[in-house]
Amino acid sequence: MQIPIQNIYYLLCYAWNKLDESDIVNVKAISTTNLIDLFAKILINSTARLLKQGLDRNYVEHEYIVNGIKGKLNLSASVKQNILPSSKTICLCDEFDYNILHNQILKTTISKLLKVNNLDKNLKSELRHHFQKLPPISEIRIRNSHFKQIRLHRNNYHYDFVLKVCQIVNENLFIDESSGDYKFKDFTRNDKAMARLFEDFVRNFYNIEQSDFKVKRENIKWKFVSESEADSRMLPIMQTDISLYSSTRKIIIDTKYYKDAFNTRFSQEKFNSTNMYQLFSYLKNQESDLEITKTCEGILLYPTVENGFKFCYKYESHKIIIMSINLNQDWYDIRNDLLEIISYRYGAKMQVKCSFCGNDMDNPNFSKNYPNIVCRKCESPSVNSNGEIPQFDSMGDFGDNPVYINGAKCWRRYKFGGFITMRDDFNCENLDEFYDRSGFMKRYMQDVPNPIDVSKINRLLSQLDNDQMDVKDSEARQREEDRSKLLNEYFEMGVTASHNGEFEESALIFIKTLEYINNSQHCEKAQILFNIVTGYCKAGNFPTAAEYLSKLNSLSDEHPDNIVINEENAKGLCNIVKAAYYEAGDVPRAISYFSDLTSIVPRFSQNIEINLATANGVVTIIKAYGRNGDFSKADSCLSDLTSIASRFPHNIEINRAMVNGLFNIFISYINVGNFPEASIHLESLKRLVDTFSDNTYIQNTLTKAFEHYQQKIEKDSRQT
Repeated sequence: MQIPIQNIYYLLCYAWNKLDESDIVNVKAISTTNLIDLFAKILINSTARLLKQGLDRNYVEHEYIVNGIKGKLNLSASVKQNILPSSKTICLCDEFDYNILHNQILKTTISKLLKVNNLDKNLKSELRHHFQKLPPISEIRIRNSHFKQIRLHRNNYHYDFVLKVCQIVNENLFIDESSGDYKFKDFTRNDKAMARLFEDFVRNFYNIEQSDFKVKRENIKWKFVSESEADSRMLPIMQTDISLYSSTRKIIIDTKYYKDAFNTRFSQEKFNSTNMYQLFSYLKNQESDLEITKTCEGILLYPTVENGFKFCYKYESHKIIIMSINLNQDWYDIRNDLLEIISYRYGAKMQVKCSFCGNDMDNPNFSKNYPNIVCRKCESPSVNSNGEIPQFDSMGDFGDNPVYINGAKCWRRYKFGGFITMRDDFNCENLDEFYDRSGFMKRYMQDVPNPIDVSKINRLLSQLDNDQMDVKDSEARQREEDRSKLLNEYFEMGVTASHNGEFEESALIFIKTLEYINNSQHCEKAQILFNIVTGYCKAGNFPTAAEYLSKLNSLSDEHPDNIVINEENAKGLCNIVKAAYYEAGDVPRAISYFSDLTSIVPRFSQNIEINLATANGVVTIIKAYGRNGDFSKADSCLSDLTSIASRFPHNIEINRAMVNGLFNIFISYINVGNFPEASIHLESLKRLVDTFSDNTYIQNTLTKAFEHYQQKIEKDSRQT
């Protein structure tokens, strides 16, 4: 089954739940049909991103022969090598290093790809360029167990996608014994691997792309009556691929991945009976007193790349569909077809009309989400404001707006490599106004988070309180994984509330989440406390923010060497420094918290997150001292900021803080008319801007500084 490489990429993004990172590669610009070229391009772009924002580092134990004792003494090794008489010892020292497991996997994978003969030459050149930019990192012999050993957390979670690519590359690379080069085994020919991928893709697709159903894998109990406990234990677990629930409807989807969906007997095609028995067993054994189980629908879903099929049946109150989804079409059409599968009940039909011609839209379940939608035929004569054919960047998800069809104003939503055109009956000024006035649902808007689902929160709490997992007692690990997923989902709700501007509600959600954190989960507790502090700071509730910050400080004191905890503490202190100054107007309190913040840095002088939090805190304090006219202290803080920037000369965020610090002290000198000192800081700002000539924010800051400088000089000249 030859699936286009662009669609393979989308399948992987959905299956791995990494749709937000699908813009790493512009798959529409890839002309190759070679999978290894796709993975090479992903690694090139991912490595470039990692290098730009800074590779992850951690403390790594090194063994040295030293004079005296430094670090932890390895007495047995020192005695064995008989070096004690020469006043030397073998010691173990922790060093903050790039040579950690996930960086080793990345570098080794790139090294292997460079030895693949049929890799595109241009891609190989780019790959070699990024390989040479990597710092000293050991190459290792990669095993599957290595990927299980990696522990990703909030600060290095951006490695998840690239590590999944590394895993799939390493699983399918093998050495050609005749040449010694690596060759890539096309995993799309492995039906077992593709079956797992297709199942995960469909499940996560429905989890992401629709909100009418809850999506999960369901364990169904057999309706057999066992004569003994031993007999019960012999029954296998009956687990669905995908179960979709709503208050009024239930659908079970069983995905199958075969080269040929039919069995041929005596030149006649028939369905695979095993698959039919399996789906039928699901439908009968899941029945209960609930109405939705009695009318539960069953779907056998097969992927195809050629001729599609769909057969509908009914057994008692159960609708049964055996059908295919064509993966050899544009991604936009695949998405529409998958949404249409769950759109209507047996015999019912939804109708959505084009707002121009009044004809039925092809995909009503998809079209119903868009107000005054326009069909493809009617939108073909569209022009932009200049009377030209509308232009758009499919990967950037933006293009010309508004557009006009025979003089009627319309708006377009650009997404998924295409666009939807909607007629504007309100004569709106912009797309956001059209969304508001037409009642366009926010969950379909780009970069707008979903509103908080209170009923969902209560359901999650109920599950966590009562541990109502649909698993057997013997499956303790599965229960813990499910519990962890619920906590993660609850955590995301808190983040969503914050994105929606509901800061107090966000903090309350995180406070409730604390109740379900185990005592051993110190890092998770620190992350939640940080979010509580941030929520109350943004809500202007400074006293409560300070209360929870003290708990975060205590946790940091208990674990002074834990990087994650101290990162969260540093970021929390930075936020409360800002809140104390900007919200409460309490400069002494802000300085006190800033002192606590600077005390963390010496222990983690090479940690980007802690230094960035400190740098942002310094900017606030510089502003406070400058406004109070205490320029000597402001200059002292600027020296601290310069010291941080010197340790991370290529980190854009830290240097942005440096620019802000210089700008604030420059403005303070300008305001009191001290032009000589202002000129000195303006020159420092200009030198820093020259280093980051391609950064728009930093360039704009310099422009703003020059404007202030010029305005102040002109004002003083007029007064003179």
